[in-house]
Amino acid sequence: MKKRILFMLSVLSVLAVSGTELPDKFQVKCGEITVGVSKRSFWNLNGIWFKGTECCFANTAWYGTTTSYGKGWVGSGHLENGIGEKEVGVKFFLNGAVWHPVSGQTAAESFEYEKTSLVGEMQLKYSVKVSPEKIVELVEMRMRRPMGMTVYHYMHPWNRIFTEYLFIDRNGEKQSGVFASDKRDMKFLKHPFRFAGYSPRMKTGFIQELESISPITQEETFLLWNRLSDRKLYFVPVREKKVPANVDFKWSMTTVFFNAEPEQWQKNAAETVINQR
Repeated sequence: MKKRILFMLSVLSVLAVSGTELPDKFQVKCGEITVGVSKRSFWNLNGIWFKGTECCFANTAWYGTTTSYGKGWVGSGHLENGIGEKEVGVKFFLNGAVWHPVSGQTAAESFEYEKTSLVGEMQLKYSVKVSPEKIVELVEMRMRRPMGMTVYHYMHPWNRIFTEYLFIDRNGEKQSGVFASDKRDMKFLKHPFRFAGYSPRMKTGFIQELESISPITQEETFLLWNRLSDRKLYFVPVREKKVPANVDFKWSMTTVFFNAEPEQWQKNAAETVINQR
């Protein structure tokens, strides 16, 4: 009961900062890409669809940012400490104009939102831009005081229909594999640049490309966690290291989708040129 009360107080703080009544959740469709956003997830993404297929799960796993703070974890999906995200403010734009979201699904040429919040001692700025071609997420963080910590950004719970993957690091080295169907597995993939998943059954894949604009360290990783229920991908900009205060750090993540035959998908995933802006 205590956790539930703390969660509801966090949600109420979101409404107070936004200054207006917002729907519990909504979707925006730009071409063949649809995204969901929800109040419960502190206005982080909550579901991604391509051509009507739920590629990244809604309602069953968390997106956003999580960080250690000495006594456990806080962030978008960690409410056990009664913290979550605080001081949340959000602005939405549809087709370039300020927009008040409505329940259900809205079709548009473009959708964008900008969010600020406090995650433990981390001041966070997060924005999403959706077009018919791609999703661009930008995250900026600044610490209020120096702390030793681990940070997870860009958490994405990809659907288990994606059974194969390809990872490319900053040096162009490739690592490919098949997700186990009967055993949970966790991998840290060093110096990340691009990650792709593929469904032979759907002949559909996704690519996520990272740009480290102002990194904390060069020892960045992707955490790839096959939880069987999903394929959870995290970006880990720092792991168990001290982060200085009053310094701005920034990264972007661009997501695109593609269709390809099984024998061609890795070539497509490796050679697709992605405009990150």
